[in-house]
Amino acid sequence: LVAGFEPVAFVWVAVRLTMAIWLLATGLSGFERAALPYWSRISRVVLALTMLIDEPVTQIIAAGLGGALLAAAWIEGKKDARVPAANLLNEETKGGS
Repeated sequence: LVAGFEPVAFVWVAVRLTMAIWLLATGLSGFERAALPYWSRISRVVLALTMLIDEPVTQIIAAGLGGALLAAAWIEGKKDARVPAANLLNEETKGGS
C-alpha cells in the first residue's frame, strides 16, 4: 500500500495527536467539566505543545503526564457522576430565584 509504512509509528502519532488536541482544546477554553484553574490551563497547553516536539524522550514524558491528566479528569468525572441528578436540580432551584 505505502512504502515504508510503520503501524507502530502511525498509532503513536495518532495517540499523541488525539491527546494533544484534547489538552490544547481544554487548556485554551479553560473548561472541561467545570472551569479549570489557571495552573491546569497552562500545564495543558504546555504539555500539548511539548507532545508535538520531534524528540522521542520529550514526547514520551509529555504523553505520560498528559495521560495522567486525562486519567485524573476521568476519575474526577466519575466522582461527579455519582451525585444524583435530582440533587443537582434541587441545588440549582434553591439559589436561582
